[in-house]
Amino acid sequence: MLNIRPARRTNDQNALMWALLSQISRAKPDGRCLSPEVWKCLFMNAAGFTCTFEPSLDGSGVVPLGFKSSRLNKAEFSDLIEAIHAFAAEKGIALSDEIHPARAA
Repeated sequence: MLNIRPARRTNDQNALMWALLSQISRAKPDGRCLSPEVWKCLFMNAAGFTCTFEPSLDGSGVVPLGFKSSRLNKAEFSDLIEAIHAFAAEKGIALSDEIHPARAA
């Protein structure tokens, strides 16, 4: 039996997402000082994907859990990138689509 699935997200899409999330994190929109990882979960939720948060063991914050972006197909990942761009535009954050090799918080 042959199982045909949509192509998974590309490495370039993934690198772009982390570059954009790092820029959002550094911009601290609405005074929110969040890591790129937490922003990713917030945008996954905004794009309609499941992600939950649990309190950390020491009670000092929350830990994102749930859906992994690596499981998204190319079209779903494009929706996630568009959600990030839409949020940035709404908050007046100028984003660069330049991809940097490392994530920066």
